[in-house]
Amino acid sequence: MANAFCLQAIRSKILNSKPTPFVTNQADADKIMSSILLPNRLVTMISTIVISKSKMHLHSAINYIANKLKTKRMKKDYKRVIAILVLILVSSFGFSQTNEINIKFIGNAGLYLTDGKTNLYVDFPYKSGAHKYMEYERSELDSIKDNSIFLFTHRHSDHYSKKLLKKLNGKKFGNWNPEELKNLNDSIPDFSIDAIRTSHTFTFKHYSYLISWHGKKIYINGDTGDVEPLSKIQDIDWAFVPYWILSNAKEENIKIDAKSFGVYHLYPQQVVTGEIPDHILFLKEQNKIITIPY
Repeated sequence: MANAFCLQAIRSKILNSKPTPFVTNQADADKIMSSILLPNRLVTMISTIVISKSKMHLHSAINYIANKLKTKRMKKDYKRVIAILVLILVSSFGFSQTNEINIKFIGNAGLYLTDGKTNLYVDFPYKSGAHKYMEYERSELDSIKDNSIFLFTHRHSDHYSKKLLKKLNGKKFGNWNPEELKNLNDSIPDFSIDAIRTSHTFTFKHYSYLISWHGKKIYINGDTGDVEPLSKIQDIDWAFVPYWILSNAKEENIKIDAKSFGVYHLYPQQVVTGEIPDHILFLKEQNKIITIPY
């Protein structure tokens, strides 16, 4: 049904009209796309993408559109409309509401996690480009879901922005109120966040987190280089860690019981060399999506 929401958003956003009825077939899609006064070749291209790519990961659908645009000669006005369409896809396409937890890598240590009902942002928003780490587009802020949960490991600017956060509604947790997570855990079925006090040389309070969600375990490391707290947790499905955690674990001969690792907090120009095991994913590609079935 994601394609139906997309098409409603397209028409409402561009024409400022009332939402149209749900559509689930190519003919209805063509009719709605025609109403925004694009030439036939673009109507066909866009509506086909929305329908046929509705089961693809979001970043794949957007990449598909971008590649198509490279092969088309379009006037600036049409390119502007397509740019609006892409933004609508980002904000309205959403993730599948099947039995999956989807994790989007925003940049640096910023993550967006959702099961289609609950929306959780980790170490985001942060100050874009802080300390020469990854920048992100303004559209990332515009696409933040209302009444989301925001979770921060600490308040350094490459993980946290007070200025940006205060503009957002939702429940906000960090190193200033970890004890309040209990109330959150009690309010959401099959969901909990455990705060783990960890060390970080440049801040007084730093927390890592273990998220237990639909029977899956997701570990959020933050900036700490301390491997010991992580090594005490068994059967982690995904551990999101900086590269120095893996280096420290190897040097200290400490085993981490995780099926998969997402390695974040990389500089944009940082080069990863050597053979990388299949269960380790270096997060260099912003908007990368990780899916955890449950």
